[in-house]
Amino acid sequence: LRRKHGKEGYLDGKTKAGEENLQLGFDEGYPVGAKLALQAGEVLGMLQMQLFLGLVPEGVSSSEAAAAQEAIRVALERAQSRLHITAVLSQQYFSERFDLLESKHPVIA
Repeated sequence: LRRKHGKEGYLDGKTKAGEENLQLGFDEGYPVGAKLALQAGEVLGMLQMQLFLGLVPEGVSSSEAAAAQEAIRVALERAQSRLHITAVLSQQYFSERFDLLESKHPVIA
């Protein structure tokens, strides 16, 4: 009985500590992740808007417009891949305390 209660107490302590650490990690990391997600969304949104509206850079002739739109489509596909959540939040860009290792995120900057 003593061993059973000791084991249950140990497991309860581990569970509670794990939950507290998980919450602390979330509280510290959420603002950073939210900011990065907003920046990534802005980049993707601008490219999607340009593609959807058929916008091309100023000075591009109508004969070059199709090529310009294709370049925007390719840029959007590349951005979607590079700005995927798993790429942006890759562990290689953050310290153990969830701080960016560089002043700006290298994928978004």
